[in-house]
Amino acid sequence: LLSATALSAQNKTYFVSPSGNDAADGLSVAKAWKTIDKVNTVTFQPGDKILFEGGKSFPGQLILKGSGTEEAPIILSSFGDAGRPVINMGKDAGNAITLENAGGWEIIGMEITSGYSPEVGVGRSGIVVSATGDGIEYKHLVIKDNYIHDVWGQMGGTQGRNAAISVSVSGPR
Repeated sequence: LLSATALSAQNKTYFVSPSGNDAADGLSVAKAWKTIDKVNTVTFQPGDKILFEGGKSFPGQLILKGSGTEEAPIILSSFGDAGRPVINMGKDAGNAITLENAGGWEIIGMEITSGYSPEVGVGRSGIVVSATGDGIEYKHLVIKDNYIHDVWGQMGGTQGRNAAISVSVSGPR
């Protein structure tokens, strides 16, 4: 009985739409969340999916939390048939999508942009995956079919990296 209960808490599909409401549960298109800020408050579980509405733009920077597994990855992708969802990080320094000390993720079919010209001291990156420390499983990280453009950073920026996609692992393994 306990394992059936544990399994029911996994494999949730969350929807994000500009017409959504962050006070909703996010578990259907009709009850979609509205903002990246809401997504950033949730620690996702193995088998969960976070689906942004295709063809729509979402301002901000995603900071993904939680770890999936190779058998049950957490998937970040889109819903609908209107194209890719756009994560628009704007002019702020940072990363459009950050995944730190986690494994078991698939980031598929997203569009990432900033649209702002390079600025002295401002570092910007598209997708940044980093892992530091010991004892954390960093397996099954899939980044595919994403369109990253106009994310201009400048060396010496506040983030220390400027890239479309950056993957780094440091410390004991």
